[in-house]
Amino acid sequence: MASDSYVLTTERFTLRPLSATDGPAMAALGTDPEVVKSLVLDWSTPEKRRAIAEDWIAKAGGWDERGYGMWGVFDEGGLFGESGRMVGVCCADEPLPKGGEGPEIFYFFSRDTWGLGVASEVARAVVRYLLADLGLGAVEALIDPGLNPASVRLAEKLGMALVGRYSRADYEADGARDSIAFQLWRAATSTPDLARRSLEEAAIKIGQFVAAGLEPEETAEASLRAAADQSGVAAQLGDHAARELIRSALRTGVAETGLLHYRVTRKAFLAATPPQA
Repeated sequence: MASDSYVLTTERFTLRPLSATDGPAMAALGTDPEVVKSLVLDWSTPEKRRAIAEDWIAKAGGWDERGYGMWGVFDEGGLFGESGRMVGVCCADEPLPKGGEGPEIFYFFSRDTWGLGVASEVARAVVRYLLADLGLGAVEALIDPGLNPASVRLAEKLGMALVGRYSRADYEADGARDSIAFQLWRAATSTPDLARRSLEEAAIKIGQFVAAGLEPEETAEASLRAAADQSGVAAQLGDHAARELIRSALRTGVAETGLLHYRVTRKAFLAATPPQA
C-alpha cells in the first residue's frame, strides 16, 4: 500500500506514517512521564527514549501492506504552538495474541492537548479508516482504568463494548521489567504537584504485576518506599501515611484481574457513526 493512502486528515490535524526524521519528535513526547505513563516501556532516559522511537518507527514501515500502522499527529495549523509540530502518535498495532479479532489501537498526546477533544478526533479518524475504508472486522483497545479513566470514556464514545479482562501477564510479560522500572522512576522524580498521584498510580500498576507473579510484593513495596523518599512524598505525608498509601494502592492493583478489553466491530461502528460528507 502506498504511503500516500496512509495519510489521514481531521478537522485540526494531519496523520501520516512516521519516518526516521520523526524520531526526535517522538522521543520528545516521552520526556513527559505523564504522557507515556500507560505504555509498557521505560522512557526514563534520553537513550531509552531514542531507542524506543527508532524501534517503533522501523517497525511501522512494515505494516503498510496490512493497512494499519503508526501515525504521527501533526498540527499543521499551529493551534498548539509551532505549525507542523507533532503533538502525538496514534497506532493500530498487531492484534492481541489471545482473543484479538482486529488490530489494537493506542495513542499518546502532549499534555497541552489534553481535555480539548484531540484524542477523540484522532482516534475516531483512525477507527473509521480501519473499519470503513479498509473493511476490517473489528478494532481492540486495552485500558488501565486506574491510569486512564478518560480512555474508558473515549472507548465508549467510539461505540466500543467491554469484552472482558485481558491478563497483564499475557500482554506485558516481556516488557514487565522495563514497565516496572519506568513506573518507579516516574514516582521518584515527579514534580511536587503530581508526586502523590504518581506514587499511587505506580503502586496500582506494579500491584497488577505482583498479581500476575511478575514481581514479589515485598520487593515492590520496598522499591515504592524508596521512590516515596526520593520524591518527597514520605516527608510530605509522614513515613507511616506514605507506607499506608503504598500498601493500599498495591492491594488495589493486586485485586485487579487485568486490563479492560474493549472492542468495536465494523457493523457497530458504522451503525453508530454518520457517513462522512
